[in-house]
Amino acid sequence: MHRPGSGGGHAHSELAAELGIADSLENLAGLASGTGRFERAPVLGGIAEALREELSAPMTAPERERHERFLASARVHIDPATWNEQWAKGRTIAQDLERVVAYALEQG
Repeated sequence: MHRPGSGGGHAHSELAAELGIADSLENLAGLASGTGRFERAPVLGGIAEALREELSAPMTAPERERHERFLASARVHIDPATWNEQWAKGRTIAQDLERVVAYALEQG
């Protein structure tokens, strides 16, 4: 999603916006986990992780700890193979902003 080479302040504001998207997706993953929509949590987490990697902006240790706590209930309800498949699905979705938005807004 990030477009290197953008100039000056625009590049900074675009980076901040994209980090905000990643943060919002992490929060949505935690919300999905906490409200019993367990299979959405790893997809949203995978999208957020891929965006952060693209931006070279990993979570801080406290952010990672909070995020893992939020995802913990989903992890106990999903077998590891399905979790990994759903996480990979999210990482694939992250390549297309329209798909990211559509998935984040889905009600199911």
